[in-house]
Amino acid sequence: YYNQLEISDCMPDEVYDFKILTNYVQPDWVKNAVFYQIFPDRFCNGNKENDVYDGEFSVFGDKAMKIKDWNSEPKEYEDARCLDFYGGDLEGIIEKIPYMKKLGVSAIYLNPIFSAASVHHYDCLDFFHVDKHFGGDEALAALSKKLHENDMKLILDVSINHTGTAHKWFNKEGMFYDKSLGAYNNPDALERNYYFFDGDNYLQWANVPTLPTLNYQSMALRDIIYKSQDSVVKKWLKAPYNIDGWRFDVADTLARNNEIQLHHTVWPEIRKSIKEENAKAYVLAEDWCDCAEFLQGKE
Repeated sequence: YYNQLEISDCMPDEVYDFKILTNYVQPDWVKNAVFYQIFPDRFCNGNKENDVYDGEFSVFGDKAMKIKDWNSEPKEYEDARCLDFYGGDLEGIIEKIPYMKKLGVSAIYLNPIFSAASVHHYDCLDFFHVDKHFGGDEALAALSKKLHENDMKLILDVSINHTGTAHKWFNKEGMFYDKSLGAYNNPDALERNYYFFDGDNYLQWANVPTLPTLNYQSMALRDIIYKSQDSVVKKWLKAPYNIDGWRFDVADTLARNNEIQLHHTVWPEIRKSIKEENAKAYVLAEDWCDCAEFLQGKE
């Protein structure tokens, strides 16, 4: 007997059976792609005019700082709270395209670039705009155009499992938006249904208080994240950005918690929305556990 696991002389169970996937559209370009992963703030500073400046904003009392020495090591979290910025941006990536082509790179995977308060940008403030310190939406359009002119692809990273408490939709502390906006301080706000609330308590991803979990029972949330034509997922696949795929952060926990398991509904819907916009787009999902259930041809 021959299956995906081994050759054996006893009849195996069905766990490792080969599967034939029908109607599966595969992005062939990925097979031979050479990816270069870029953490934007630390790659190349192409425009010093858009750098974060010392004390430009504060997060829980800690102030943003501009690191003057590009070659200095990043500070420990206890010392900088991920607010130590070096100034790398999308213009810097454009500047280095010839260098990457020389290396044989054919696809770029960017860590998060949407508006955020931290250097890692996983605590997004607004999914609909590229951070101004990376050059804003115009810089992404320019980067995508230049990459495609050089036969290179572009993948963006996003976390749609949760937001930060400072995100415009949640806005607990009012650090970046007036408290009249957002779900935490406004029980009647539309965005209240985007999260799991029990009074002032809310469901947190991995029990991290600053990362409220998104609630995909909300049809309005599904629309704004991936279903509608102007959703997060579709906006960046469209012109003038024309990205070539998405990498989804902590995908294994998306739309699932102890009581509510919606991942088998939500993930096929997300994939369908992406493929409707670009059949050749690459969908890459982070899974820290056993993802076999998603690789059986059922989704």
